[in-house]
Amino acid sequence: MAALPAGALRATLTLALLLGPLASASAALHPGEDLLSSQGEWRGLSAPAGDWLHPAGGTPLESGSQWLEAELARRGLPPLKDSYRLHRQGKDLAGRHHLVFDQVFEGLPLIGQSLQLHFDRAERLVAVNGSIRALDPRLSLEAKIDLDEALQRALEADPHWQPQLLDGSLALHAPQWLGEAPGPQRLVWKLELVDHEAGRERIVLVDAGHGEVRDAWSTRHALRQREIYDGMGGGSLPGSLARSEGNPSVGDADIDAAYDYYGDTYDYFQRAFGRDSIDDEGQVMVATAHSTAPSCPNAFWSSVLQQMVFCNGTVTDDVVAHELTHGITSNTARLIYQNQSGQLNESFSDVFGELIDLYNGDVSQPGPQGGIPWPAHGTGSGTDTPNSLRSSCGDGVRWLIAEDAAAFGGAIRDMWQPDCEGHPDYANSPLQTCPSGDSGGVHSGSGVPNHAFAMLVDGKSYNGESVNGIGAIKAGAIWYQCLNWYLSPAADFEDAYHAFQLAGAALLGVDLNDPRTGLPSGEVLAPADLAELEKALRAVEMNTPGACGASDDLLLAEGPGPCGTGTLLYTEDFESGAPGWSATQSTMPTPYSWFLRDTLPLGRAGTAAFCENRAVGDCGAQDETGTHSFISDWITLEAEAAGHQLEFWHYFSMEAGWDGNLLRLERPDGSLWTPQPFDYLFNPPVGPLNPGNPLAGEAGFTGTSSKWGRSLLDLAAFDGDSLRLHFVLAKDGCTGYDGWYVDDLRLVSCGDCDTDGTLDHAELRTARVSPILPVPDPGAPEVWNAGFLPPAEGPVRITLTTRGDFSSASESMDVAIEGTPVGSLFADGGSDCPGGANRRSLTVDAALFNSLRAEGNTSLSFASTPEVNESLCAVANYLVCSLYYEHDSADGNGNGLPDGCELQLSIDYDGTTLLLDWESSPLAAEYAIFVRDAQGVETLLDTITNTHYEITGRLADPSGGNQHERFRVAIVN
Repeated sequence: MAALPAGALRATLTLALLLGPLASASAALHPGEDLLSSQGEWRGLSAPAGDWLHPAGGTPLESGSQWLEAELARRGLPPLKDSYRLHRQGKDLAGRHHLVFDQVFEGLPLIGQSLQLHFDRAERLVAVNGSIRALDPRLSLEAKIDLDEALQRALEADPHWQPQLLDGSLALHAPQWLGEAPGPQRLVWKLELVDHEAGRERIVLVDAGHGEVRDAWSTRHALRQREIYDGMGGGSLPGSLARSEGNPSVGDADIDAAYDYYGDTYDYFQRAFGRDSIDDEGQVMVATAHSTAPSCPNAFWSSVLQQMVFCNGTVTDDVVAHELTHGITSNTARLIYQNQSGQLNESFSDVFGELIDLYNGDVSQPGPQGGIPWPAHGTGSGTDTPNSLRSSCGDGVRWLIAEDAAAFGGAIRDMWQPDCEGHPDYANSPLQTCPSGDSGGVHSGSGVPNHAFAMLVDGKSYNGESVNGIGAIKAGAIWYQCLNWYLSPAADFEDAYHAFQLAGAALLGVDLNDPRTGLPSGEVLAPADLAELEKALRAVEMNTPGACGASDDLLLAEGPGPCGTGTLLYTEDFESGAPGWSATQSTMPTPYSWFLRDTLPLGRAGTAAFCENRAVGDCGAQDETGTHSFISDWITLEAEAAGHQLEFWHYFSMEAGWDGNLLRLERPDGSLWTPQPFDYLFNPPVGPLNPGNPLAGEAGFTGTSSKWGRSLLDLAAFDGDSLRLHFVLAKDGCTGYDGWYVDDLRLVSCGDCDTDGTLDHAELRTARVSPILPVPDPGAPEVWNAGFLPPAEGPVRITLTTRGDFSSASESMDVAIEGTPVGSLFADGGSDCPGGANRRSLTVDAALFNSLRAEGNTSLSFASTPEVNESLCAVANYLVCSLYYEHDSADGNGNGLPDGCELQLSIDYDGTTLLLDWESSPLAAEYAIFVRDAQGVETLLDTITNTHYEITGRLADPSGGNQHERFRVAIVN
């Protein structure tokens, strides 16, 4: 392990010290069924019913560790003592053991990554879920900045608070582990910060190598020893103690209600699941009423202070139980409060908040009040009527959140029909926008699992599934079991899809406790109940990635490079610095700039130029609107050439729509030209940037590209001119993601080596991009005149990049050539109005394409299906079409050059040795020597870097007959 700053690491007890001797290594292992995401990513392993993954032997910790040791070896990962450490263990309601291990490397935790092992009553390992992450071998463990500098960088990135550092430690992080767009694995400082005056508690991750802020999220979640304090209208916490456990009512409605509803929450979890308070160890439950520490009206759970804080008018049963459940989550699954893990975090609080609201109002079953009464207290039951089965918005209060909180003026969420409050009711809903201002939609996106729970309790037909309700006791037990033992901190919807089912299976046959009495209820979970559970989860599409965090491949990796003949005028790979390049930026509160970075996304080797899309600013008092430019030296283009092309490889991850990147070219007179999408030949900009960006309306690379790709730009307009390249990152006033990486530039003056009047690259391929078009009205197609298109001799790829209404299978775009349909795109479901756009491709057979294309100009048309609302994204909807295919006959040998452009050879033969000489080419990295026999079979003889090659003895013919062979030398670039 590389050297770390003094004091950087805390002492940790390794797993090896916890385990003691392991069971025999020869014990038989049974295969299990892999739990896979919709994209095939491993999420866990489950034994078939009645079977097991590993036999009992010793304690569950010993036998589970033996299985994990063998699994790590099978995957080629470091041994157990170096890879995992035990976080907690215990038994569930059914008496089954569970183990939770956190993944580590060289003693450093992998943020959000844990593995859960589950045992049956015979202590055999039956299921495993969570994450097993392989680390990039190039991952640096050298901290180039210390803790103090990391804290300073965090404060510079967000100067509008004065936090206290509670803890700072080194850890490992990758954005994709936490539901963000893919990015490199990095060593980070994990800072736990709190500013009670500003009402903020956050985890901030600072890159320990470069110092930029990589991620941040709140630990303040907006929970029977009770202590209720009076904030007396101020922000000081906890305030003055007003009522403690066992003391009588004080006559203050909010203080007494907080006390009573704290009791309801404690009693629900204790009677139903045997849980002893927030930490399951009798933690004192603290609250402050009459406070202005929140941004009122609000209420929150402070993970730092381990207490709840209420503004006036927010102390209701479901709000209290909601916030206390955040405390339980922080002591169980530890779900990170952003993106889908944060949506699950909020949903668990909504679920248990509403269950306690229903139980203490004696309406756990739909209909009039009744059943076993909830033990009474001074505040009395909630006003949870009408409590009929729901069928529409506004037809009752069942499944409403905070409907009694006067400060909110009515319910803030609806679990039965989340879209009644503008929240998504299924994972791929157009309402699932995951806004960054809500930490990736933690409050709005909670509607997806909320909806699954409500329909599982009451039953519902939705999205092709008919779910029969199983009641609040069974559903609540499954949800608690899952929260307590089956979720990793960074779990997403697909993790939860498997975890809920594993949790339910572990409770089969258990007579569950009644939360009203703490006694067996007679409610026994059966296989039929698990079938309803799966239907409810599928109905809300939790078995899919969902819209949150999803991104299309906005850069295509396969496609044309710059023209293969002519002159290579400029190349830069940044491996030896950036000579001649300079960086500049507009005025903004936080200065930062382009630099060269050697740790690149998705495992790309080498060094690239990089500018961070820094997550700073509040779009108000701290407005970070500005541009950051990386500018080349002057490059002179050939005066005699008929065309030039620029290629650059890049990867981007930007706040979609609001932040973006574009290439500008400067002329000697100082004017700047911004290429439009149709000026590109391949991988054009995604679409126009939103108002608020300093380059609003310009076509930029925005959103997340998902992979590296090369963009190819036609520079024919600059023939015979000089230019400078400006790579510009443009940012609006707040928020950010990763940034823009640019690498491997090549500028080529294209040739016509066979002097036939057609540039050589045009003989080899056709690559065109349309102007920006609006998403068409249904019944009124948009038409692109693509010009003259030569015949295709291979598949024709048509790619559409669009921002519009394409979230459902009935919303799609039909593509036609000269009026004849050739395919439909987006029926697989896109996202409505995504900032970074959706991209899909279709392939047209060459014969069909050639039969449809016109002899003159060929038109492509695009028609929306009737369900598409062309005005949904207002003026910001758009469509860009890219067309690409190759002309195989112009390059029969497949070497990337027109056959008329092969190198001319000088040949000398002395009867024994054949000497080949040729003129060097500036485009050649190497030369390939081929020989073709009389039957036309061509064979590669050698690949060399010089321009001279000797062939000895090959033409000797002992029989005296003639031997006919042809030799060819080709450029390899």
